[in-house]
Amino acid sequence: MELLVTIIILALIFDYINGFHDAANSIATIVSTRVLTPFQAVLWAAFFNFVAFFIAKYIIGGFGIANTVSKTVVEQYITLPIILAGVIAAITWNLITWWKGIPSSSSHTLIGGFAGAAIMANGFEAIQLNIILKIAAFIFLAPFIGMVIAFGFTLFVLYICRRAHPHTAEQWFKRLQLVSSALFSVGHGLNDSQKVMGIIAAAMIAAHSMGLGMGINSINDLPDWVAFSCFTAISLGTMSGGWKIVKTMGTRITKVTPLEGVIAETAGAFTLYITEMLKIPVSTTHTITGAIIGVGATKRLSAVLLGAILLGTFYFFLRKLSLSRPASITALLVLCALPINGFRNEGQMVPFVTLLLFLFAEYYVFHGIFLFFNILFYLKLKENRQMNRKTFLEWLVLFIAAVLLNCGGQRCLQVIILPLLVVEVIALFMESGHLRQKLPGGRYLATAYVGSLVLAFLVSCLYGGRGDYAVYLLQPGEAVEKLLLGVPAALLENFGLVGNAKVGSFASLMQLLVWVFLILLGYGLWYVFRKNTESTDRQKDALTILLASVGVTAFIIGITSAEAAHYYFFMAWFAAAVLVAVMVDHMSEGQPVFAGLILTAVALFAVLNLKYTYCEAATTQDNLKEYQEVADYLTEAGIDYGYAEFWDAERICLITDGRVTMGHSYTMASLSGYWWLTSMKWYPPTLPKEMRTAYVVRTEMREAFEQQFPEGEAPILEYENEKLAVYVGDRNYVEL
Repeated sequence: MELLVTIIILALIFDYINGFHDAANSIATIVSTRVLTPFQAVLWAAFFNFVAFFIAKYIIGGFGIANTVSKTVVEQYITLPIILAGVIAAITWNLITWWKGIPSSSSHTLIGGFAGAAIMANGFEAIQLNIILKIAAFIFLAPFIGMVIAFGFTLFVLYICRRAHPHTAEQWFKRLQLVSSALFSVGHGLNDSQKVMGIIAAAMIAAHSMGLGMGINSINDLPDWVAFSCFTAISLGTMSGGWKIVKTMGTRITKVTPLEGVIAETAGAFTLYITEMLKIPVSTTHTITGAIIGVGATKRLSAVLLGAILLGTFYFFLRKLSLSRPASITALLVLCALPINGFRNEGQMVPFVTLLLFLFAEYYVFHGIFLFFNILFYLKLKENRQMNRKTFLEWLVLFIAAVLLNCGGQRCLQVIILPLLVVEVIALFMESGHLRQKLPGGRYLATAYVGSLVLAFLVSCLYGGRGDYAVYLLQPGEAVEKLLLGVPAALLENFGLVGNAKVGSFASLMQLLVWVFLILLGYGLWYVFRKNTESTDRQKDALTILLASVGVTAFIIGITSAEAAHYYFFMAWFAAAVLVAVMVDHMSEGQPVFAGLILTAVALFAVLNLKYTYCEAATTQDNLKEYQEVADYLTEAGIDYGYAEFWDAERICLITDGRVTMGHSYTMASLSGYWWLTSMKWYPPTLPKEMRTAYVVRTEMREAFEQQFPEGEAPILEYENEKLAVYVGDRNYVEL
């Protein structure tokens, strides 16, 4: 009996911890929009956590999620020591992740601890695999459902409120936040309290089978005090510790509007109600995260769609290489898990897929799509040995795409055109091997590429832009130094290997895993090309071209003045993903241990990336605070035109949704046009010289900026924050 009482007390303690662990999910937006104070918000959430008990008992009429949790382990294998071990493990891990700042799901921690203890005692036959798989599936489905619902809600609300006055709408949504947070708090209580109920139910059923006389044969026999205690414990947890978390989040999270808060919380609540009906425990943290992404996707719909199209194209590309469906899916998982250095993330590592969907799509998504179809076309020319009508139409489409991409600068040349031509030249001189080419496929490609470059130049001149062909060759000494130091550093930075991480930190662990992963990839590359004869020529050719893309890009950047930026090597991520897919396909039988190591590394990346995705990356917008302040000042001052360095200009344009046009200057220390993504319309004489113009200068560049003007003629400093200074003048000083 003492053991049973101990388990019940520990389970309620876990429930209490869950309360302050997850409280912020439902009320952080209320605090950040100042509808309620942190203390008021916590009381509000705790109250509706408790109200959920009466809804479950008297309206729903049962505790379905609790029943699911209690059946995670086969009844004959459930013992009190196993339950005790599972609860202790769950509490320990929950406290560790809370202390370290790792966002974890309390739900899955508890269920995992319960199932893990049973497996250790009796093997895998002790668990209900169908229930475990259902719960595991909703780890991914719950955030996705929340995202879809939030996306639909946002579009619907924006449509019905399209004629509403902004101030009136904002006041109404502030009031509605009280309702939406209450709905989410009810869902939180319904979902999370029942998980603990399920554990207590399992313990009481096990105690009855041991002859302790509890009289509990199933969850339907549970006395009301169990459910009441569970809902009370989570409410008390929310009240006692949640206010601290909420206060922190209310000051650190991205600025959330009342509209966004209402929709995200409502969508999250609906998702929790759906899972309640399905009797499946889910993570409230993952659910609200998915809902927030769904709201944000309406702002960046084009980028998200383009990123999704790129992923779909990549999957199509993999399948055309005769890779199996599991191997192709594994390649997509590599992109989701692999950490990189985020170039707008101030050095933080984030999964590649994050940048792919929300940032990368703005710049290089079409280059990626174009490269994949070019590789497939190249392979088709090698295999079909003829240029028929269908092939000619495909060539024409690729030619038009090449023209459009080449209008934007050298990136298409170095990422797509030159790598394929290099591979073709190598193939022509090889007497044997998988790259041998007997057909004039390269001639077709060369014709398309050279023609596209010429036509793109003419179109660019007519349009008034110059693209980014303004690079020059370095001196031999500079080139050697850049090739040996700058380019390798950029390639390593591409995979997040940047800076000196503190020994024992999660960043150091992540970097160690990246090194291990790259070593495994190196061995896998040798294995695929030298040892595994079963690998098809198509797969080897595709890998060769992708690696050539990385190599040619590295060489061009190394010998020219082009910036050695890590994001210019974006094809390295796709090359790594393709290599993993080939390895999984061809090593699973011959070297299953090695293939398992690869998959284990990917899984570890995915788990550890939660820290960066849900924790540190959530505060990324703090890095844009100064830009938001400048954008607000320019808007309020009625200034709609100005200049800044490239990234500063891009951020201000993005924040103002294009209401403020910021032309690019190569440096604010010597005002001159920057040719990358430049339109001649941004500069005199297209623009009048006599016009009110803003100059956004980084704080450390202020002195250099002021020194370039004659005394008394410099623009006037109108605004300044910690990072940026805004000068305003009556003349446009920038020349192209």
